[in-house]
Amino acid sequence: MRGRPFEPVLIDKNERDENNVKSIKKRMDLVRVIGSVARAGGAFKAVRNEMRYLAGTWLVITVLCGLFGGIQQWGSPAAVASEVESQEESSLARGLIALPQVDMESSELFAVIFNRRSHRSFAEQPLQLDHLGAILWAGLGITVDGISGPTRAAPSAGATDPLRILVIARDVSDLKAGIYRYNVRDHVLEPLAMGVFNDDTASAALGQAAVRDAPAIVVLGAQYSATTGRYGERGVRYVHIEAG
Repeated sequence: MRGRPFEPVLIDKNERDENNVKSIKKRMDLVRVIGSVARAGGAFKAVRNEMRYLAGTWLVITVLCGLFGGIQQWGSPAAVASEVESQEESSLARGLIALPQVDMESSELFAVIFNRRSHRSFAEQPLQLDHLGAILWAGLGITVDGISGPTRAAPSAGATDPLRILVIARDVSDLKAGIYRYNVRDHVLEPLAMGVFNDDTASAALGQAAVRDAPAIVVLGAQYSATTGRYGERGVRYVHIEAG
């Protein structure tokens, strides 16, 4: 026959470690006593297994309560605020170095960066062909034809130059609507398909109206083998870095 069920008492998370240890020892002593009684009744094995399970369970609960209490104390707003304040005091003790303000008028590049904005609405007029050409050249165009080959406007790992540009034109002056490939070497557009494809492109871009309404869309692609042929699998990462 089984003895009276063991009724555990939840352990307060704030008990001192010494009290927790004493409590566990008392429970283990109780296990031994019940085990001795059960042995006399011929049910030792079953009771022993159950008592081991109970003792082990409460040991785990005791440990978890202690850990949970520590985590709560460590992650409390007061503890976090204290840590941040300590770091700030440490920074002040080291001394902060004030940097000179950037003179936006000292460089055209600084002015361009300062005035950069994202626009999702466009003027109801065609994009000029020379403006489109300048954008394409700035992205992948050739700056100089050096000894080891052409130098691009944008750097590339090992000069492998995997990036490719397609233009989906809708409303560009002196250019029929269609899909074009930018030929970097000759700085020309090669027609691939004629027609208006902005709706299809917008659908591929999760229905964004800005994509549908844009006079031209510049699509950046890549020929991975151009870089992986030299660098193996890590060349894939280099391509992604170049694409931004």
